[in-house]
Amino acid sequence: METMYLSGSEWIERARRLKEEGWRLGAFCGVDRLHLAGADVRFEMVAQLIRPEDRDVLTVHVAAEGEPPTIPSVTEIFPTTNFMEREAYDLYGIHFDGH
Repeated sequence: METMYLSGSEWIERARRLKEEGWRLGAFCGVDRLHLAGADVRFEMVAQLIRPEDRDVLTVHVAAEGEPPTIPSVTEIFPTTNFMEREAYDLYGIHFDGH
């Protein structure tokens, strides 16, 4: 199991490459890091991906920077993120460019 941390500006290209490499998105959740130690930004999105061929799991933390917190939408890459992005917007006010 691997973990990576990305800025919002790195997310869209990395998501494309992950999809091309055979990764599938399992979950995409908003996180409020207000009371978590070591928080550089208050909000982030966390993606859980799996690659079925080798049963590898990847966790990607994407910082939602700015005011309002914003990251690029990946609905064109992973269509199932449509509702997950809506939920993060409704709960935390995270904006998704291109959604």
